[in-house]
Amino acid sequence: MRKKGIIFILIVLGLFTGCSMEKGKGVGDIAPDFTLKSIDGHDISLSEYRGKVVLIDFWATWCPPCEDSVPALNNIYKKHKDNGFIILGLSLDNKPSVVKTFKGRYKIDYPLLMAGKATAKLYGVSGIPSMFILDRDGKIADRIDGVSRSLETELEGKIKELL
Repeated sequence: MRKKGIIFILIVLGLFTGCSMEKGKGVGDIAPDFTLKSIDGHDISLSEYRGKVVLIDFWATWCPPCEDSVPALNNIYKKHKDNGFIILGLSLDNKPSVVKTFKGRYKIDYPLLMAGKATAKLYGVSGIPSMFILDRDGKIADRIDGVSRSLETELEGKIKELL
């Protein structure tokens, strides 16, 4: 009986490890391209922004830490949007209408796209918020998982360096 219990525990640990260790792209890799629908129904491709510094933010309206990151993202975007910087918010919500309401409530100016599990998997996202900062050549310069109190300061330094 003890042997079966140990085998069961090893299988469960293997499953959890497999879920949290999903292979994605890392710093220095070219970011995988995608084409997604904006919340207004337009197709937007990552490749359209080659030559700009891009912050890709995987998030959802039902995620409190994602909600906490919005003021920092809004501020960073407003400061740098005229200098070759763009944020693409990739929502993991199911309904564009919910994302539109959220966008209005938080006065988000940057594009919000409807992403799915396949896009998150391309980047190895296993939790949100998860942000990727891309240089002008489309390479991943940094990855930030979660939100800290110093998010805006952290992003400011990294983005200024790339601009």
